[in-house]
Amino acid sequence: MAGARAAELDGEGVGPVVLVVDDEPVTRRTLREELEPRGFLVVEAADGEEAWELFQKELPDLVVTDLRMPRGDGVGLVRRIRREAKSWVPVIVITSQTDLDIIKMAVQATKEAATEVLHLRRDLDRLADVAEELSSLSVRSLRRQKRLRDMRTILSVLPDCDGNVSKISRMTEIPRSTVYVLLREMNLLKEFEE
Repeated sequence: MAGARAAELDGEGVGPVVLVVDDEPVTRRTLREELEPRGFLVVEAADGEEAWELFQKELPDLVVTDLRMPRGDGVGLVRRIRREAKSWVPVIVITSQTDLDIIKMAVQATKEAATEVLHLRRDLDRLADVAEELSSLSVRSLRRQKRLRDMRTILSVLPDCDGNVSKISRMTEIPRSTVYVLLREMNLLKEFEE
């Protein structure tokens, strides 16, 4: 998955990664069928514990999780994502139930900073639209973070590169065209020769 993540950050054609968490295989398949046609790369987990392991490994752009599951519920997963991973990746909490306990769990999930709560039967047709909107925010944020890291890297080697864009590119392993664009954005391009 690291290759898919790197390709996505470099702007290549890999879609956003979404971690789908539900203890029911039929529900996971249904969610996959809703999301994959919209360009999402779906990774599946059957419970909160497996989801936590995959979250740390895959670094998804979006999480879609059921509330009630064995080995870790959706509220606990949201809590771990926010508190332990210190991540603000969007989390959509889904449920097909409407009993009082589930409503209380949904409220708790929003208190733990779940981004959206959807009812599986009523809101399934909205899921892909909501997922697209939320993941685009996440992907833009990751790209912005990468861009800032690249800018910092370029600035750190500027004193050693003798005013040469190609040398900056070689020293930082950032593509020459990206170096050129970032120098222009930082209003430093005038100082460098091609």
